[in-house]
Amino acid sequence: MMAARTRATREGRARPSRAHTTPKALRTRRQILDCSLALFRERGFDGTSMREIASNAGLSLGSTYYHFPSKEALVLEYYRETQEAAERHNDETIEATDVFAERLNDLVDYKLEQLADDRRVVTALARTALDPSNALSPFHPGTWEIRDAAIAMIEKLVDGSDLKVHPELRPYVARFLWLYQMGILFLWLHDRSEGQARVARVVRGSQALLSALLPITAARLPGMRKTVRGLVALLRDLSFWEDPVDETARSVQRR
Repeated sequence: MMAARTRATREGRARPSRAHTTPKALRTRRQILDCSLALFRERGFDGTSMREIASNAGLSLGSTYYHFPSKEALVLEYYRETQEAAERHNDETIEATDVFAERLNDLVDYKLEQLADDRRVVTALARTALDPSNALSPFHPGTWEIRDAAIAMIEKLVDGSDLKVHPELRPYVARFLWLYQMGILFLWLHDRSEGQARVARVVRGSQALLSALLPITAARLPGMRKTVRGLVALLRDLSFWEDPVDETARSVQRR
C-alpha cells in the first residue's frame, strides 16, 4: 500500500525538477504536452500511447519519458495549467465585482469554457473520478495540490464578497462550492440537450438558490443554529478526502 502511494505521489509531483526548468527543457515539455493533448482530443486518452506522443512530438521515447513518466503525468500537467489559468481569471473577476452571485457565475462559466474543446478527453478521464485509487481522481492523495488550489481559489472568491453566511458555516463554504462545481461538470459531461441548455438552466437555477439560501443561515431565526450545525456536520463528512492519507502523501511530495 505504501509503495503504491509513493508511486502515485511521484507521478503527480507538484513541480518539475530543476533539470526540467531550463528554457530548452521548458520548450520540450511544452511540445510534448501540446502533442499529447492533440492526440487525446483526436483519439481519446485510452487510445493514445506514449510512443505515439513521442513520435508526434519528434522526440525519442526515452526523452519523452524523461520529461513525463506517464500519460497520467501529462494529464496532471494539463490540470495544473487549467487551474493556473482559472486563478488568473478569478483574480480579474474579484477585481471587477464583490457580488457573490456574479463571482460564482463567472467561476462556473469560465470552467465550462476552459473544458469545452476537451469534452472527449474529460469524458474519458471522468471515469477516474469514480476510482479513488486512480492517480488522476480529484480525490486521490496525489492530486492534493491541484484540489487544494481549486478550493483556495474559491475561498478567495468568497472572501471579500457581499455574501453573508453563518460564522460556523463559513469555513466550509469553499469546500461545498468546489463539490458543487464538480457536480456541474459531471452534468455537463452527460448533457446531450441542444446547446447544452439543460446544464445552463441548472447552473442559473442552482446559483440563484445558493445566493438566496446561504445568507439565510446568517439570520437569527428560530432553530437556525441547530440547522447550521447539522449542515456543518454534513459538510465535514462530505470532505472525505481530508483524511490522514492526504497528510502522508503531502509529506512524501515535499521531500
